[in-house]
Amino acid sequence: MLYQREREREEISCPFCKFVIPFEKGISRFSEDESDEYFFPVEAFSILYEKEDAHFWFRSRTRIIESFIKRHVSLNPASVAKFCEVGCGTGLLSKHLVKKGYRVSCCDLFFEGLLFARERGSGDEYFQCNLLDFPFINEFDVILACDVLEHIDDDASALLGIYDALKPGGFCIITVPAGKSLWSETDVHAGHKRRYDRDDLICKVIQSGFSLIRTSYFMTIPFPILKVKRVLSKSLKGLLVESGEGVKASNELDLPWILNELLYLSLLPERMIIPHVNLPFGSSLICIAQKKGK
Repeated sequence: MLYQREREREEISCPFCKFVIPFEKGISRFSEDESDEYFFPVEAFSILYEKEDAHFWFRSRTRIIESFIKRHVSLNPASVAKFCEVGCGTGLLSKHLVKKGYRVSCCDLFFEGLLFARERGSGDEYFQCNLLDFPFINEFDVILACDVLEHIDDDASALLGIYDALKPGGFCIITVPAGKSLWSETDVHAGHKRRYDRDDLICKVIQSGFSLIRTSYFMTIPFPILKVKRVLSKSLKGLLVESGEGVKASNELDLPWILNELLYLSLLPERMIIPHVNLPFGSSLICIAQKKGK
């Protein structure tokens, strides 16, 4: 770590110049959430905090990520390994990992998101920092960047920051939205810069220095539904696209209870086979890679 903690004051300082990182409401503020680049609609954090833990997509993604950790991440012992979720948002995934016994540091660019994560009790510590200026070197055993890279113009530099922050032999787990044909106003409002295909993601991960372990599409079963929705939205010239940013932010989270549960149940076969078999298409991609050396 580039900085050292003053445990009595719960602060972090530079060991060379003694500059103290501001510490506010339990969060170390390496950077502030002000930028000319549009990363994410900040007003969406409260909506996510209220609805994401019941939503089929987040519930399924969490279990898929956990299955990849169990199958592909070798940690000895796992109970003392250091995990970090970058772009943790409101901390839903981190909270799940904490419940499973992992030690997790929560990082995000946005202070508001970290406040929700801290309220959830999602991590051991909380850092507000920019992934393009990540203040860690050889610090973590596992870094999760789940639906983060698509928000960053320079995703290649973000991957380099993740690589540097991992210990030699450490693991990175990445999820991103897939299917360029699915691009819509929903992506624009969410602050997405791109959707990926498998070869795009693999190329960028390898160019960052990682050894690729595995890449698969997921959210395969909902893919046709989403595809039809996107086609209809475009063909009707925006009549199905909501107006108003708050409505857009909550649109795909507002599902009737029965539909939400049916979609969650429909993904059960996918959740069962994806630890063992790569899926050929889907609205998301998951990748696990390893930093070289140990």
